Amino acid sequence: MRFPPSFPDLSILVIDRSANVRRILTEILAQVNLRRIVEATDAAAGTTLFFDKQPNIVFLDWDLPKGGAANCLGSIRSSKSWIVGRAPVIVTMERPTLGAVIKAEQTGANEVLAKPFSPKVVWQHLFGVINISRKFQNTDGMQMPAPRVVKGNDI
Repeated sequence: MRFPPSFPDLSILVIDRSANVRRILTEILAQVNLRRIVEATDAAAGTTLFFDKQPNIVFLDWDLPKGGAANCLGSIRSSKSWIVGRAPVIVTMERPTLGAVIKAEQTGANEVLAKPFSPKVVWQHLFGVINISRKFQNTDGMQMPAPRVVKGNDI
């Protein structure tokens, strides 16, 4: 990908405890003309902003203190509005262990992105959540992305 892709005018919520990561992510998103960005520093503020602003896409720091990211994602997925509850959530992780990735996916993450990330990787994940739709299923009252189907030859 030589040039940044072009995305429609979407609203983005960035929830990350690091001001530096929020700044970098905002700059990367601005390169693809995504400028309607709101930021939160913790899970409580992020959850409140999510329901107030109803963004199209969420970037969520999985490493928020006290399991805040899992609670925030659970709140998003348990929204009574099926449209709001299906907003794509891209989880970012400093140390994406297998257990953490599985927990994020079981909680409702659409994508998992390892830190540090490059603009190209962020754009690829954005392209995926915007253009490659995933089915959703209702699991215990939560809107959850259906598991990806992996064919034998894809492994």
